[in-house]
Amino acid sequence: MKTAVFFVALCSVGCGYIGDPLPPALNIPQRISDATAVQVGNKIEIRFTLPALTTEGIVMRTLGGVDLRAGVSATPFDAIKWAESAKVIETSSEQPGKVIKTLDAKEWAGKEILIGVRALNATGRTSGWSNFVTLKVVDPLAKPVLRAESDAEGAKLLWDVASPLVRVFRKAAADKDLVQLAEVREATEFVDRTAEYGKLYEYSVTAWNGAARSEASAVVMLTPVDTFAPPAPVGLQAIAGVNTVELVWDRVADIADLRGYRVYRAVEGGAFERLTDRAEVPSFSDKMPPAAKKCAYAVSAFDTAGNESERSAAVEIVVP
Repeated sequence: MKTAVFFVALCSVGCGYIGDPLPPALNIPQRISDATAVQVGNKIEIRFTLPALTTEGIVMRTLGGVDLRAGVSATPFDAIKWAESAKVIETSSEQPGKVIKTLDAKEWAGKEILIGVRALNATGRTSGWSNFVTLKVVDPLAKPVLRAESDAEGAKLLWDVASPLVRVFRKAAADKDLVQLAEVREATEFVDRTAEYGKLYEYSVTAWNGAARSEASAVVMLTPVDTFAPPAPVGLQAIAGVNTVELVWDRVADIADLRGYRVYRAVEGGAFERLTDRAEVPSFSDKMPPAAKKCAYAVSAFDTAGNESERSAAVEIVVP
């Protein structure tokens, strides 16, 4: 009797509680939520991510299939009716991860279409359609032809496609890839004022019309070269002194690489000769003017690259 009691007590202490059996996992893929679509030239590019987890948070190794459809939407929207009439786009991806699918845009030209996708498990069950993407398919935008040239303000880009929006991309020495530099609206040119002379850059552009874009232009390489002279000085005045002629003129403004000025003199209608190679300020004193002769003076500006402007309007004076 004591042995039996001891056995029962031992079982009550050593045996754990076994709960109710859990139902089998359904293995339904999570809903896709990042579907996007864009028209690129004469193609429609659809992107989405196949889920890596089930609705129960279990890791998915493989999927049972992918149901991708595109069709014209009606108002009010009915997902069931849309799916019945939409075109099934064959998609073979079965592994979780990023998917890119390309369609021919011709059959949808001039239409507004709705695109949706859903992931299936091995028995065909799904957690539902992804976010729906609406896309208005337009006439394809031509691939821009891009050219680049040096400019007085940096690097000038010109292209041959007129579109509502153009995105400009650039790769400088410090960049790993092309990065967007600017958006240009209703224009066929752009000046990159951040480009520095003597440094190599790569450029490309894409044209946009709503959600439709062109193929990217061919990459154009440019090392801007400074061949652009400053503007000619203005406001030159000459004042006769005792055996001197004092010259003053307006400072050439907003020229970051201005190096200085050059002063010229012509005597009695002769050729202009340079009096100084560099005046750092907008003034100069001619300490050896020819006495009792008519002299004409003019000045120019030049930059650090040696580009010299046109000469200013000349002023004449007779030294007593």
